Amino acid sequence: MLRRQTLPGLALLALLSACGGSQPLPDTTRPQVSLVEVPATVSTDTLRVRAEASDDVGVREVRFYLGEARVAVDPQGPYEASLTFAQDGEYVLKVEAVDGAGNVSEARTQTITVTADRAAPTAEVTVPGAALTAPGRYEITAPGTYAVTVRASDDLALRAVEGTLTLNTAGGTFTQPLRQEVSGRSAEQTLALPPLTAEYNGTHTLTLQAVDAAGRRSAPVTVTLVIALSVTTPTTPAPSPTPGDTERPSVQIVVPTQQVTQAGTYRVRILTSDNVGVTSLTGALTVGGLSIPLSLDPRMTEYDIPVTAAYNGPVTLTVTARDAAGNSATASQTIVVAIL
Repeated sequence: MLRRQTLPGLALLALLSACGGSQPLPDTTRPQVSLVEVPATVSTDTLRVRAEASDDVGVREVRFYLGEARVAVDPQGPYEASLTFAQDGEYVLKVEAVDGAGNVSEARTQTITVTADRAAPTAEVTVPGAALTAPGRYEITAPGTYAVTVRASDDLALRAVEGTLTLNTAGGTFTQPLRQEVSGRSAEQTLALPPLTAEYNGTHTLTLQAVDAAGRRSAPVTVTLVIALSVTTPTTPAPSPTPGDTERPSVQIVVPTQQVTQAGTYRVRILTSDNVGVTSLTGALTVGGLSIPLSLDPRMTEYDIPVTAAYNGPVTLTVTARDAAGNSATASQTIVVAIL
């Protein structure tokens, strides 16, 4: 009797098996998401953020929100979004991940305080002692020592003053990049010109910009410098002699390498000594047959020279040290610049 009762059950099981296999269980596992190194404070009006997400089956997309407004959806890792802040204040960044079944992760949030530098810096350039003949145009007709004064300001913080100096001489045209690191909301920098002689006669240009901490640049300020000196006009007066001093000073140029293959700042050391004291230090950079005078300070030992592909070829640095008695010594170093 028991065997007859089990036959219908076995037949029913076989019938069910013939109709198909068991159905897969639905995916109900939520993905996981996290924010990666998002700063709590920023001083720019844009920010790129990144998230990491994982799921037992697979992540379909990661959503980014500022407050409740969705600002980006990234379907593929690395999951990133670019945020733009219209004004200063506090913003709540929220991120969530979604898998293929539509399961949504628990949201992760980060509060970001924005104090953005939205204003470009300003720059002003003057040449004290030179005659201002027109806006931005100065003329020098008397020998002497001159300097260019740069005043920069920003609403938050400055980073640098940079630009180019273009010399137009009888020997040719040469462009020298310039850059000076600065800080604070305002800064005043002085660019000393070499002792001027008739070799510099001509029209030269100096273009400068201030750069703030956010990377914003001021409008370029261009100064035209016209030098018209008499050929027979002497330069600086001879130093007062020191009675009995006939010993020449010593000067040495130390370079870190004899060949430069990458653009950047090239640091050289100039070492001087004298039994009484070195009173003046002059130099020149010879590039492609053009000699560019340099203004040097005998109190300094290290100088940074910006090097670009414009220097390609042999470059010779010549330095002359003088003491109060007029004794002098000269040293030179030649390097090869090969920047692709």
